[in-house]
Amino acid sequence: MLRNFIFSASDKVLETIKMETLFKLYNTCLIPSLIYACETWTLSKDEKQKINNIQLDILRRILKTPVSTPKQAIYAETGEIPLSLKIESRQLIYLWRLKNNIKNNYLTLASTPSNNKKSTIYNLTNLRTKYDIDENKYSITNVTMKQWKNITNQKILQTANDSYNKIAKEMSKTVNLSRTKSKIKKEQYLTKLKRSEASIIFKLRCRMINLKNNFKATNKDQKCPRCKKDTDNEQHLFGKCEKLLLLYEKHKIQNYDEIFEETISMDRLKQIATFIKDVKL
Repeated sequence: MLRNFIFSASDKVLETIKMETLFKLYNTCLIPSLIYACETWTLSKDEKQKINNIQLDILRRILKTPVSTPKQAIYAETGEIPLSLKIESRQLIYLWRLKNNIKNNYLTLASTPSNNKKSTIYNLTNLRTKYDIDENKYSITNVTMKQWKNITNQKILQTANDSYNKIAKEMSKTVNLSRTKSKIKKEQYLTKLKRSEASIIFKLRCRMINLKNNFKATNKDQKCPRCKKDTDNEQHLFGKCEKLLLLYEKHKIQNYDEIFEETISMDRLKQIATFIKDVKL
């Protein structure tokens, strides 16, 4: 199923499907299949990287964006966190179950530290330390499952946000995002728009649209292919290319920064997506 989805995600049949539908499939079928029974896994650093890469490959195909798209941009726009962190979240919840489920004789097992680095208990104990979940402050046996989930989810999300903020401001592809958002959060257009439209808006916001300045390694000449004058980038595309004046008027294009406005409507984003299609990028 996973292999079929990855390849069919590029099919033109899915172009008119709303992104909301694709993400429902992603969250209800794909992710649960990938991390089934992960509560007892003990993953190496390489294994965590591999499973994160599988997740990113799926998301890139859903978004129809190049493989060079930075993972920080994908996480920031989709609201997703690395799959390895989701696994650790589930494992921390499993720790609560171990310590609170006496009927299955797990209490003794969970309360006994293990020196075996490959053991489940050793891994779970280390996760508490990793996420600074102090035993004295957050005693598992004194909180409900819901409270424990809230505690662990906040810690996991904070880790993901810290990683995003640390890198996003330094990368050319995500610097624009970092100016308008300080945490990972799913953008509304990835729910409301059709896949073809959402893909265009995503690539515009993350500087992955097909402009020469966005792919310098394969474009030595950075001049706009239409007017042959200024650098071929988003700022030039939105309102400065003399060859696109008619399209500017038709689609009421003013400036690139508009797509980062929080109050921008879905209808306006659709119009901008149509403008990009008319430019044939």
